[in-house]
This record gives sequence, structure tokens and C-alpha cells, in this order.
Amino acid sequence: MPDGKSVPDGLPPGEQLTFHVGLNNSTGENMKGITNGFRVYSPNGATWNTTVGDTLSSLVWGDAFDLTFNINYFSVNGAGADTVAFGGSKLFGNGLPTGFVDTAYSLRIGPVNSSHLGKTICIDSSFFPPVGYWVWAPTGTSTIIPDWYGPYCFTVTDQITFRGNLYYWDPVPPDTSLKPMRGVRIEMWDNDSWPFSDQLLGTDTADDNGGFHIGPVSNSDDYGLYGQDVFFRIYAQNEAAYLTVAYNGDRHLWQTAEGSDLEAGIYDTTMACPLSESGAFFVADAILDGYRMWIEFRPDPADNPGDSLQVVLQPSNSVAFYDPTNDYIYINSADSVAQRWPDTYDRGIILHEYGHKIEFSLGFMDDTTDYPSAHNIYDRCNQETAAIEGFAWWFSCQVRNDPVWIDFFNNYRDTGWINIENGEYGLAGVTDSFTSGSMNALGMDNEGTVAGILWDIYDGADDDYSDSTDWGTLNIGHGPDGIGDSLADGATHILAALLDDDRKIDGHHPDNIEEFWDAWFTEPALGHPVAMGDIWYEHGDSTHLGCCMGDIRGNVNYDPYDHIDIADLVYLTDYMFDGGPVPPCFEEADIDACQAIDIADLVVLVDYVFSGGDAPWPCP
Repeated sequence: MPDGKSVPDGLPPGEQLTFHVGLNNSTGENMKGITNGFRVYSPNGATWNTTVGDTLSSLVWGDAFDLTFNINYFSVNGAGADTVAFGGSKLFGNGLPTGFVDTAYSLRIGPVNSSHLGKTICIDSSFFPPVGYWVWAPTGTSTIIPDWYGPYCFTVTDQITFRGNLYYWDPVPPDTSLKPMRGVRIEMWDNDSWPFSDQLLGTDTADDNGGFHIGPVSNSDDYGLYGQDVFFRIYAQNEAAYLTVAYNGDRHLWQTAEGSDLEAGIYDTTMACPLSESGAFFVADAILDGYRMWIEFRPDPADNPGDSLQVVLQPSNSVAFYDPTNDYIYINSADSVAQRWPDTYDRGIILHEYGHKIEFSLGFMDDTTDYPSAHNIYDRCNQETAAIEGFAWWFSCQVRNDPVWIDFFNNYRDTGWINIENGEYGLAGVTDSFTSGSMNALGMDNEGTVAGILWDIYDGADDDYSDSTDWGTLNIGHGPDGIGDSLADGATHILAALLDDDRKIDGHHPDNIEEFWDAWFTEPALGHPVAMGDIWYEHGDSTHLGCCMGDIRGNVNYDPYDHIDIADLVYLTDYMFDGGPVPPCFEEADIDACQAIDIADLVVLVDYVFSGGDAPWPCP
């Protein structure tokens, strides 16, 4: 069949056509030699440039037929019957094995131009010299003539195909450029006038390069006299979200200009949405980044926040928000310098709101009991609100892999910015530039502090911004004290603490950062107790400072999972009697809490490990 198409599809003009031919060796014997010939012709005068034969399938033809394998051509100029012969014989190879069923040969012709509409192109078996017919030989004394059920004929039909790429404008500096419309729906329509209605000719979903292919479809309009009058509708929707002009309203789409009375053929095209229409596609693409990042980390369907989130993009007098009751995100497209709008191209804001969608869909950090009517990142309110907002700040930065969150306004000449790495925030741009302050260590009831804790667990940058609670302009003094962020654990354990069912706190997923701590150290603990305590201290909470890994002493070798076992006993005896390394945490090795590591600690540990004795003293 040509290019895998079924017979009713016909052959579109203007492109090369490939016929695929399969072989089926159901004889029960390996074929040591084979010959097959094919001719491609038109009984009513269609012509093309040339015919090219090739081999396909998983069979390595040069190895299977190692004595010789040839593709021979006879008059392959497209003006008559183009004949291509395939033949091979084995010496040490396996030949054509019994049970072989696969596409084996291809014959490519063309292109066939539109002047041949209505004509027929056929493929049939052909002679194979010198005997003039096909032969398969399992041995030197026996031959088989394979069955063939052709000819197969196809009509060059009046069809059109559109293929190409879709783009939208991303105006955000410094990388202002065209970006592919990933995963959007594209529809091809025929514009008809009364008494006929517009007809949907075909649809496709763009790939990650914005690529699409629609057709071949008939190029005959309703009057049967002219070519189709084609236009396209491209919808701002993908696997993660769809954009509407109002809640449950019409979907955002871009409609192209019309091409009238098109000739049959294949149209390769690039369609770039103008900037005035690109906003909805930018929003959909940003949410797709967040959705895919989440699925990468939590592929279990039970942790899927849901497909096809509605996003309302319209101008009004409202900040961006996520509505958990009706499950939609609102993004303001109004132009207001005073309010720092529009938010259409603020990827950080869009992903922040999508972070809320994830929280409320999956049931963590979603306690709104005391949620205030208004809040800012530098406010101190309550731990639950701080957790709701802090996760969303962290998620937005994590998807973009950038701790600096930016809100563009004044036509991208000004930005409000927040750095969750060091807690600083302020303005930058042509109107003014200053640092307002830092919320790095404002405590567990501040959303910026919570975002900073999650970022310090996630990121790979060590930092020490202790005591950054002062206020200033431009340069804020810090008081490094040697206790800071030394952890680079990525997102996997963060999400495990938030979502794993065996880490629930009082039957629910964590609703604040302290419950997150408890979930992290629920057995089996996710490790790094000292680094985690340092991070909490860095952000204004010294309650977890120290090197104890669990509630009791005895983890002498500082196993990150806080297991107390024979390995700890070996570590302690090596240290005490054989010059072994110093225990990493003094408190863990001082098992009886007497402020010294001595034989009494060894006795307690031996009794606990081997004799079911009392547990070691609490730590610290």
C-alpha cells in the first residue's frame, strides 16, 4: 500500500509516493535464494520522475543473503512501466527464514503533479530475468513460485494536505522569540457561504515542536466547482489546561486568514500567532511545564493533579488566584501599571497559581481555616497560610529552576522580584530599583520563610544568611555564623514527605511546615537531620538545631535512616579500643547521657542490641 494508506484514501498529488511490499514465508523452509520483480505504471497516462527501490524490515539483507543481494532497475523514468527487481542468494547466511512476515521492500515514485488528477497508478508483479517469473529456492533442486494478489491500483485524487509548525510570541526579555505551541488543538475548516455551513475538514494535536499534519482531505467544496477555502482555528489548550474568556465561557482560539479556492496538493506552512493573540498560548504553555514537571516527579496516577484545568484569561480588577471550589485559575490580562498587570506573561505568577491547584487537588498544605482576605510574602499570619503560599512560591521557582521570582509590568520595563534563596525582595527597572527587605528568617508563619526552607532542601547552593531580619535599601547585611544550608536533596523527598500515605500526620498530609518536618522524619526517616535542623535555624527556628538524628541515642555510625544495630556497636568498639574514627555526633555515642563516651555506653548498647534491654537515653 502507498505510505501505509488504505485504498479509499487515494493518492494526493504533489508528493512522493512510497509503496510498501511485505513478504510472508509460510513454507516451513528457509529460502536460500529469492527473486521478486515489481512494476509501477499508469494505465491512463500519469507520469513521474523516477522510481527508487529499497529494503526494509529487521532482516539484515546483506547478512541473510551474503553471497549476493541486488536491486536492479529497468526503465525507471516514470514514463512507462517502471520495473524494479529484488534478488539474493546465501552462502553462509540464513536466507529468508521460515515464518518471516514483515514489510520487506519499498518502491518510491514521484512526485506526481496535480495535472494527473483522476488518473490511476498501479503496482503489479513483474518478470525477473532470465526465466521471466518469480522464484524462491529452499534447495538447489526445488523451487517455489510465491503468490501475488495484485495488481493494486490507486487514483490520484483531488486532495489537499497541510503540514508544518505552530508558534506563539513570547515577549518576555531577554529571550523574546517565537516558541512552539506544544500540544495545542488545531482544526482545518472550509469557509462556506449560504446555504452551506463551514465544514470541519480535519484536526490534529501539535507535537512538542508545534508540528502538525492534517490531510489528505478532499479539495472539492460544496459547489463541486472550486477548491476548498481553508482557514484554521488553533485553541489555547493542551494536556494540562485550556483557556477560556470567562468562567465556563468560550475557549480562547486564534483563527487564521483564509486561503481561497486552493489547488490540490501539499502545503508546508509555518503559522506564527501575532503577539496580540499569543497570551493565552503562553499561559497554556507555562502550565504545561508545571504539569509535566509534576508528573515526572510523581508519575503514579493517584498523584496526578488532573488534566485539562480551566484557566480564565480576561481583563478585570482582580489579582491572579486559584479557586479550589470551582477548580480554575484566574489570570488578569488588563493593562495597569499601578497594579502590575497584566499577568498574562508572568510565568512565575502562572506557575504559583498552578502550585495551588496541585495542593488542593492532592490534599496537602490546603488548610484554609484561618486564611486571610489579603496577604503578602513578607506578612506573618499563621503556619497553614504560610504553608499554602510557601509551597506555591517554591513550586513556581522549582519548575523554572530559578530562586528569583519576577512579576513584569510597565511593558517589561519594571519588575517586582522575590529571591527565595536569601529572602530578599524589591523592585527593579526604569521607574525605581531598591531592595525592600528580607523575610529569610521571619519564622514558620511567614510564606517567604517556608518557600526558603523548601528551596534550601531542594537546591545545590550552600548559603549562610543567618539573622537576615533587618530592613534596608539595596544592600542588606547578613550575619553568617557557620550554620546554614548544606543540603541539595532535590524534589523527590520533599514530595514524599508531602504525599506518601505512610507519612501522614494524624491521618492527613502535612498542612504546615512543622507537620512537614514530622512527616520527613516518620520512619523510615528521609535523613539529613543535622542539615535539616540547620535549614530551620537559618530561617528563624532553632528548635531542631543539633546533631541528634532521632528521639533516642545510639546511632553511633550516623546511619541516615537512624537504624540502631550491630554496625553501631562495631563503630563504638573500634573508636574506644582500636583507634577507629570519632563518632560523627557526640550525643548519639554518649548513650547514657553522662557527657562522656565510655564503657558504660558500650554496656547499654550491647544490652539494647542483644538482650532486649532498656532503650538508650533520649537525644539530646
